[in-house]
Amino acid sequence: MKKFISVNPGISIIHTQKGIEKSPMGEDNHSHGIKDPHIWLSPPLVMIQARNILAGLLSADPAHKSFYMENYKNFIKEAAGLDVEILSIFAKIKKHKKFMVYHPSWGYFAKSYGLHMIPIENQGKAPKPAMLKSLIIEAEKYNIKTLFVQPQFSRKSAQMIARAIHGKVIAIDPLSPAWASNLKDVALKIADSMK
Repeated sequence: MKKFISVNPGISIIHTQKGIEKSPMGEDNHSHGIKDPHIWLSPPLVMIQARNILAGLLSADPAHKSFYMENYKNFIKEAAGLDVEILSIFAKIKKHKKFMVYHPSWGYFAKSYGLHMIPIENQGKAPKPAMLKSLIIEAEKYNIKTLFVQPQFSRKSAQMIARAIHGKVIAIDPLSPAWASNLKDVALKIADSMK
């Protein structure tokens, strides 16, 4: 960001995360100050981002206010509908709502829908043998049979745990450009893993 500003000191910067309290990365809260950037995976947080983007556009280009307002309303309608749809998917799950992922990118998603994410990776590092053993015990305790990975990361640790618990590895992509349909698909896959 500093480089962008130094090259163009007059650039207008819109902080889309304004009003969003970022959580520590992962579950252990020992992330050495690293805040989870994956706010786009939570429809309620994305609606806050959209409001911040709208304010920035209206400030920069007030002449096209009606255009921005119309698009904002349409997007909020889509995001709110998606939020309700995902809430109804997880409302059907009556037992524990725990799921295991390699990279802890789904924390805001989990928080929005009353889920508990169990990350395999810790502070960007693959788990050591003692942690792997602990994760296997936790997976067995909660009858977790699916481990979620994202296409951008190695599946090695997840596959080791999956073999130990006689489970499977499924890919879910937090970087998919098909935002709404991807989040619904991810919700269905996570919910299915909890049945």
